[in-house]
Order: sequence, then C-alpha cells, then structure tokens
Amino acid sequence: MQASIQSRFAAQIALFFLATAVQADITLAVPPPPQADPEESRVLRGEAVTIPLRGHHRGSGTVTFWIVQRPAHGTLSDLRLLGDNQATVIYRNDGEETVARDRFTYLVKTSREQPSSPAEVQIAVDEPAAKLRVPAQIEFAEIMAGASETQLLTIRNEGGGVLEGRLTVSAPWAVAAPEYRVRSGASLTIAVAFRPNEARDFVGQITLSDSGNGPTAISLTGRATSPLRVEPATIRIVVPKNENEARSAAVTLTNRTEETLRLKVEMSSNFQPVAEIVLAPREQRVIELVVRLSRTIPLRERVTIIGQGFRAPMEVESAALPPPLVVTEQTSSMPPPVTVALVSATPTTPTVRAPLVPIAAPPAPSASPGKFLVAVRAKRLDPGWELRWPQPKNPVANYRIEERFLALDGTDGLQTSWRPLPLPKIANSGDSAVAQLKGLAPKELHILRVTALKEDGSTLWESPLVALSPPRAAPRNGRGWLLTFVVTLAIFLVVRWSANRAGPRPYGR
Repeated sequence: MQASIQSRFAAQIALFFLATAVQADITLAVPPPPQADPEESRVLRGEAVTIPLRGHHRGSGTVTFWIVQRPAHGTLSDLRLLGDNQATVIYRNDGEETVARDRFTYLVKTSREQPSSPAEVQIAVDEPAAKLRVPAQIEFAEIMAGASETQLLTIRNEGGGVLEGRLTVSAPWAVAAPEYRVRSGASLTIAVAFRPNEARDFVGQITLSDSGNGPTAISLTGRATSPLRVEPATIRIVVPKNENEARSAAVTLTNRTEETLRLKVEMSSNFQPVAEIVLAPREQRVIELVVRLSRTIPLRERVTIIGQGFRAPMEVESAALPPPLVVTEQTSSMPPPVTVALVSATPTTPTVRAPLVPIAAPPAPSASPGKFLVAVRAKRLDPGWELRWPQPKNPVANYRIEERFLALDGTDGLQTSWRPLPLPKIANSGDSAVAQLKGLAPKELHILRVTALKEDGSTLWESPLVALSPPRAAPRNGRGWLLTFVVTLAIFLVVRWSANRAGPRPYGR
C-alpha cells in the first residue's frame, strides 16, 4: 500500500517536470509597436486651429497620446481623446509677424507602455486680410486765412495682419505723417492741419493707398475769411477826359485783426509800384492804383495783396479810348472818283462838287512813357493780307496781332474787346518785318493792331489801328446807263418846266 502511494507521487512529479519542460519550449508572438501619423495644417496669424491626431496599433486595446516637443510660436490646449485611436488638440498662433511656419511633435503608447516613434505636425501661418476703418469726412471750423486748425484722423485695423500704406492730402491741408502702419485690432491717430492762404470755401481729400484694399478717400471741407478787407473787390477804372491824366483808382484796406499786418502789393509792370504797407490793428487806409498803359489799351488784370500766410486778390478792369484810324494802301484798283452834279429849279449854272477821295487820318497821339507807336502798312493779297512795319532797333521777343470787336452793353454803352489772331510766320525783308495773314473774311472790315513784346511780356511798341477794308465792287453797266438816263430826263423836265412858266415871247424880240 505504501509502495503504491509512492509510485503515484513519483508519477505526478515526473508529469510536472514534463509539463514544465514543454512550456519552456513554446514562444508566443509579440505585437509590433504603435505608429503616430504626421499631419499638416494652416492657421491665420494670431488665430487658432483644431488639429487632428491619429495613432495605429495592431494589438488589442487603445493607445494614448503624448506631446513630445511643443511649438515655438504658439500654444497647445489639452488633448481630447475621440476613441478609435484618434484625438484633437487646439493650436493658437502668437501673431509674430516674421514667422511663416511652426511645428510640434507627438507620439502614442499602448497599454503596456510601448511607445511609437515621434510624428511631426507642420503648421503654415497665413496672413489674414486687413480691414481698414476711417471716417468718411472731416469738417474744419471757419478760421482766418493765414491761421491754422488741427483735427485728428484715427485709422483702425479691424481685420488681421498688418495694415500699411501712404497718405496723400490736397492743399491747403497737411498731415503729420506720410505713412501709416496698423497691426490687427490696433489703431493709429494722425494730426491733419488746415492752413488756408486766402478767403474762400475749400474742398479736398485725404487718400490712403493700401496694396491690399485699394485707395480710400476721406473728404475734407473748410472755410477761411480774410484778415484784410479790400473794398471794392472788383475795381473798374474810368478813362479820364484829360489826355495828360493817368488812369487810377482808390482802394480801401482795413485790418480786421488785433495784430499788425505788413502787406505787399503784387502787380504787373502795367501799374506803378506800390510801397510796402503796414496796418496797425483795426486800421483803415486808402491806397491808389495807377495804370501806366496807354489810354488806347484796355486793361483786365489781377492785383494781389500778400500778407503773412494769406493772399487777397482783386480784379482791375479799365476800358480804353479807340486810337485814330489809319488808312491802309491796297493793291486792288479803286473806282474812279464820281462827279455829282446838282441841278437847281432855276436855269442857273450847275454847281459841281469836287471828287470824293480818301482823307488821311490825323497823326496818332504820342505813346505812353516807355512805349511808342510804329506805323504798320497793309497790302491785300490773293488770298489774305500782308502786314509790313519797320525793323525794330531793340530786340523783340514776340509779336501779338489782335482784332478789335465793338459791342453795346446793357446800358447802350460802347464796349471794346480784342481777340488775338494766330500769329503767322514773320520774315525779314530788307529794313522791314513782313507777316502774312490768312483766314480773315474777305468781305468784312477788320480792325487790327500789332504789339511788340519784350522778354518779360511787357510792351515794347504798338501800332495804331490798322483797317483792312473789303474791296469795292465795280458798278454794273446797266446801272450806269440807268443813272445817265435818269439824270438826262430830270434835266429835260426842268428845262421844259422853266420854258412853260416863262410863257410865249413877243415876235421880233
């Protein structure tokens, strides 16, 4: 019995060692490590984006996600597990302007702590569109010319990225900075100054040029009054009756400020110069404008009074007396003088008038000081006219040929105006200068004048009026015979009427 128990025990021990030896010879399959997928994403500068993460594992169970290297120009939120070996993370860019790309790495682990190789997530940083916000109009209060008023312009970037460009402004406005640069969500304030130099209403604009949004305009309005009152604003000078008296007019200047004004009068050489004027606060003074031109030359010019930072313009007008008419010589044949006989009712000797011939005009008056008159001869061509005058001794910069027009104004006053003609080519012929005119109506009377100009535009000399008269048509033969018949019939009737009135004469007498 005891031997049987020992045998069983020995068999069990042998079976145990056999089982142990067999188990040591069996090798189970080990699953491969998990894998993490690389990823690419895009984000607007300064904004956030959700990035998906994914791992792969052939074994049982799920994987966990681990951030290995964080991004250099942004932040990551906590990982959010979605199941099926997927997760998400939120990346927020820090808005650094010089950075175009960012990156971070992650890995996955199994439940047995078996890690994957690190996977990289590449992030491209895009520039967001900027959004400009400015006012549509800036209005400035009324100020005096020569003063200044400043208002502020606020430029906002309500979009992303950087808003930048140039500022241009129309006169008399000025901006403190020619360029602007505004980051996302920020604003910039620039001073705009209004500096008018004369009294009137002003309209202008500020233009913001931006390559991304195109030009944007801001309307500007302002009004200025003059610190100097000028009366009258438009001066009309009457030509005096006395030939030795110059044309002149009085102008009243009033200082409207509490400061002293130093004034200069800017005018052409057609006026006598006016010395510098100093007006005390609220002072009023009368100055005289004297015209130096000949009385036969009309005047229409602008005279400007210049002060510190402002200008006060005024219009000066003056009519002119027409100079005496100069008879021109023509190459076309003139009709012979017509002899007119007057027949009286009584048988008396007819009275005969002298033939009608052209009468030369009286000598032209002397020119104004510094200028003189030069006679111009006209000659009819086919077509056109030829003007000829003596070659000047002093150098001439240019010539001006004008045609005169006469008209009646609203008060039936005679008004004279001049129209410049296209200047023809002027050639030298011996001691004379010759100009050929074309384009004038051949059957109309034209009154011209020629003016020689200096380098500065002032008058060197001028001509008396030159009349270009139309050709006279020769009388027709039929009209001549009719006139002869009528005169003969009139003489016959007068003689018969005189004989009948005298009655029969006695025989023998």
